[in-house]
Amino acid sequence: MSLIIDANCASAAFSEPAHADYAPLIRALTEGRAKLVVGGKLRTEYSKLGAVRRMFRALNQAGRALSIADEQVDAEETRVIADFEL
Repeated sequence: MSLIIDANCASAAFSEPAHADYAPLIRALTEGRAKLVVGGKLRTEYSKLGAVRRMFRALNQAGRALSIADEQVDAEETRVIADFEL
């Protein structure tokens, strides 16, 4: 399973101590049942949040994170926004 976690939620999920509501998500990531997917603006937002940046690095080193090319994410974001503006 792939997970995209908004920076605001990631901040609560990956802080010490983590918010209890995010315990199942953290277990899924750390036990290898899910991968954290990051790219585009989200990568920039994550880089500004120390706890999130450290968790992403640890997950990435463990093979439990996937980094998507920023250009690919930005292009998809533009497409999705255009679809909603119809």
